[in-house]
Amino acid sequence: MEILEKTAKRTFNQYIEKKHVDVEPWTPSICRQFAEVTLDDLLFKDYFLNLDKDFMYPMVIDTLYEIWDKWESGEKLWYVVLLCSIGTGKTELNGILQWLQWYILTTKYFDFRKELKLMGNATTCFIQMNRDATKAKEVTFNRIYPFFQCQFNKDYFPPDSRTLSKIKIERNNTAIFPGSGGAASELGYDIYAAGLDEMTAIRQVEKSILGDTGGGKYDNAQVMFDGVDQRMNSRFSDNRGTLVMFSQRRVGNEFIERFARQIENGTVKYGMVKKYSFWESVGWRNRKFYKDDNTFYFNKKTFNIVIAPDEVALLSKRKKEGV
Repeated sequence: MEILEKTAKRTFNQYIEKKHVDVEPWTPSICRQFAEVTLDDLLFKDYFLNLDKDFMYPMVIDTLYEIWDKWESGEKLWYVVLLCSIGTGKTELNGILQWLQWYILTTKYFDFRKELKLMGNATTCFIQMNRDATKAKEVTFNRIYPFFQCQFNKDYFPPDSRTLSKIKIERNNTAIFPGSGGAASELGYDIYAAGLDEMTAIRQVEKSILGDTGGGKYDNAQVMFDGVDQRMNSRFSDNRGTLVMFSQRRVGNEFIERFARQIENGTVKYGMVKKYSFWESVGWRNRKFYKDDNTFYFNKKTFNIVIAPDEVALLSKRKKEGV
């Protein structure tokens, strides 16, 4: 049986390499070189994501560095909860984190399935979930797929342009999958990491036959979370990636807010919670984002935000570009 498995795996790998004769060779030494690339280079160099630092919100950049530091140090970070206002760059941040987690798994191990002792040859996926399947697919292909069009991916790990249901990277058998943990499991996928969007939009049903006692409360957001979290643990255990949940800030008792409180009070381990308003995200508390102290400030007498003309133009441009 073991010989058959090895033969099947070798045949599959040869098939994949033949299909990608136009890509650059991927060797252990090349893998190690890319594993040492800094976050700055990954974000801002034109070979990688080529993001425009001047048009990224300071809080997004700060959050990326905080998360990256934990990943790089080897500290366990199983959960990140982002409770932020509309327009704070949550969706952009989620897309960047999905690509970064894929990049880390790809470059940290030359053959991650072998080194993590995963059975079989199932696709390793990065789940993208939203309030419904249509929105999940829209975010996956409109906000995440462009990151997989960077030059690094084109040279070494190009997405399969024929696959329309997910972002499929055949060379290392990975995928960004817009769907639920249950759907991924039915397809035989291993779930390494996940992004769960608009969690406060997924409401509880007060009286449902699906509730714990039949006719009791049914929390769909928690069911979605549990389905992904359990599969990440069962397959990858301590080597699992990070499950990122994000939504608008609200005063209520939705699952994401309860979970954030559990992280804050220490009930849930290996988690991080970030909360910020639009103005905090844009950087009115972060003077390094501006040329001088008169560019952007808070008028304590009228409780208004005062923005200089050049900043109005900048924010207007962000809005038009959908940032």
